[in-house]
Amino acid sequence: MLPLITGAGVELSGNAKRIAEVVQDFDDTLELQWIPPAERSPFGEAPYRIVQFHPNYEPYVVMEIQENQLDQRVVAALFKARNFNLTEQEAKEAAQSAMKMREQMDEAEEDAKFTKWAINSTKTVKHNGRVYT
Repeated sequence: MLPLITGAGVELSGNAKRIAEVVQDFDDTLELQWIPPAERSPFGEAPYRIVQFHPNYEPYVVMEIQENQLDQRVVAALFKARNFNLTEQEAKEAAQSAMKMREQMDEAEEDAKFTKWAINSTKTVKHNGRVYT
């Protein structure tokens, strides 16, 4: 997984990266951003926000997110906002499914990178109990 660097030059945590990727997969006009402390709202000190960069409008904040809320609930809220017919449970299940799918995609990407590296390596490689020559 590539490191996601915010505009402030801060690398997002692993969990935040996965949420950011799922948000982008869901809607490529949305972006998870880390908010530098000096720019946080005085009313809520949320360290994250989802911003929409719609081509026809100025960017705007869709939601602010507390550190302890940065999980599948963010994705579920976006799903629910897009489809009012979803129940809370359906949105939660869809978000969990999207998160799991993204995790599997990330793992497959890592496996592919390792395989490519191992094939091109001029050395014998041992990984997870297997020897690659």
